[in-house]
Amino acid sequence: ALAASRTQAQRLAHAREAYAGARVSAQSQLAAARAALGRGGSAGARARLAEAEEELALAERSTDPVEALDAARRAITHARDAEVLAQIWRERALGAVVHTTLGQIWAARRACTCAGTCAARVRGAGARRSRYAPFCR
Repeated sequence: ALAASRTQAQRLAHAREAYAGARVSAQSQLAAARAALGRGGSAGARARLAEAEEELALAERSTDPVEALDAARRAITHARDAEVLAQIWRERALGAVVHTTLGQIWAARRACTCAGTCAARVRGAGARRSRYAPFCR
């Protein structure tokens, strides 16, 4: 019985010590996730951020150090997930912009009717430049 109570006391002491670091880490990760979501993010990312904020609030309210440590660690995980989801959303959105721009370039190439002479006209003195000259074949 004495060994069990000593082990329980050590567990509580360890949880108290680890909680301070986990709380700081959770706050830092939440700030990073908020910054990532500030530039846009999916509904899933916003939901994970809300879960992380709830877990951190639960950790701060908890009187049991072990429960508080577990909640802080869950907050870190949810905040990390939110940041990753926001980054994926942003990369997909950027990919859509790149594809749109490439689509416009290809449409301009097809629209040019000069049959390759616009590049020659640009080189001549006083020549009028075709608006499709950079895209001409």
